[in-house]
Parts: sequence; C-alpha cells; structure tokens
Amino acid sequence: MASTRAKAGIQLYTLRAAMAQDVAATLKHVSAIGYAELEFAGYFGKRPSEICRMVADLGMTAPSSHIDALAARDAPLPLIDGALEAGHKFLVIAWTPPETRKTLDNWKAWADVCNRFAAECHKAGLRFCYHNHNFEFQPIGGQLPYDILLSRTDPALVQFELDLYWAKLGGADLGTLLSQHRGRFPMCHVKDMTASGAMADVGQGTIDFKALFARPDIAPFEHYFFENDDAKSPFESAEISYKALSAILDSLPERH
Repeated sequence: MASTRAKAGIQLYTLRAAMAQDVAATLKHVSAIGYAELEFAGYFGKRPSEICRMVADLGMTAPSSHIDALAARDAPLPLIDGALEAGHKFLVIAWTPPETRKTLDNWKAWADVCNRFAAECHKAGLRFCYHNHNFEFQPIGGQLPYDILLSRTDPALVQFELDLYWAKLGGADLGTLLSQHRGRFPMCHVKDMTASGAMADVGQGTIDFKALFARPDIAPFEHYFFENDDAKSPFESAEISYKALSAILDSLPERH
C-alpha cells in the first residue's frame, strides 16, 4: 500500500471575520498559503453545494465541519443532509452551551445525544466527533465530564476531535489521554500555548507537537487542523502556523 503523509489543515473559525465578508476570496487566500484541508464553522450564507464547488475548484478538500450542539440534539437530519451535499466526511459538535453542562446528569445527557447523533451520521455514511474545550476537564462531583463522554459513548460510533490547547489548559496529560484511548481520536486542533497559558500560533509556544505526534503508543491523527480562536492578524497566523505545522508533519514517519 502506498504511504501517505498527513496534510496541514485549518479550522476556518480562525478566519471567521474574513469569511463573513467574502467566502470565495477567503478560501482562495487559504489555498494560496498552501493549506490542503479545510474544516468549516458555518457557511456564511452559501449553500452546501456552493461550498463543495468552491473547495473542489481550488483543489482542496473539506473533510469536516463544526455544527451547533443544540441542532445536533434537536434537528439532526438537516445537518446530515447539508454535510453530504458539502462533501464532508465528519460532523463535529463544537461547543455545548453553559446552561446545558452544569451537572453530571447534564453530561450523561450529552453522551446520549452523541450516541444518537453518531448513529444517524453512521447510517448516512458520515462520521461523528466531539470537540472539547477546557471545561470538560474540570471536575464535577469528583468526575471529569470528558471521562463521562468517553465511557458512556459507543467507541464504534463516537469519536473525538482533541483540541490540544484546550485540553492541556484544562489539565489533561495529552500523551496519556491519547495513549489510553487509542483509536478514538481521528482529528485534532493544533494550537500552541505560551508559558502563561495564552493561545499562540503553532511553533510559537511551549507544546512539543513533534514529540507528541511521533509517540509510538499514539495512533496518528487522520486530520490536523490549525486554529487560533482570537488571532490578532488571522491570515498572518494562518501563514505562520501552516509553515510550522507542515514542517512537523513532514518530519513524522510515513504512514502505511
């Protein structure tokens, strides 16, 4: 079997202001930087079919899209139909509203939502992931919400997109988490952290991504998406992080 190298991707939430102004121009700029893969966070008035065409015309792919948690809970089928039309392979719950995650029972309910929505995705030929912030690693009643999600969801259907910055900020040991739950993390968000805990562009902080990604006890991610939630200069951040992330991925052993 031919070997393949992972390609640097970008979560377009980083460029949400530019996307709101001009989707086509933003995607063209992203392509010019060199990114091969896109993860969407809204279509900004474009139809899914338009998104699919724009991405294909630029020679990129859009394997994933973030979606609203309440919509996944209450109206899943339109999300799935849109994802199929846009050409995605993954749908990802991006964030849960504060009023829905105060108690352990709340988190058990979200685990149930993940199971139901993942089953619907699977029937349509899609895959489902849950994306974390730091609050999933803050204990409630002596338990971590993230542990509830991992233990109460079907490992054959429910996977996770690990946001490395937010998990580390929450106190997680990234290597241990990925090793203990090998196979449940097909995607990650790559964002760096300063010594003070602030978000930083890839290669501008303290997280040793190269060492983490090269660990033999960790399954390689299928998709690596750069993101900087609050970049002061989003396109500059995208360029800096593309170069750094690409260099890291190119240094890893080839996957077969």
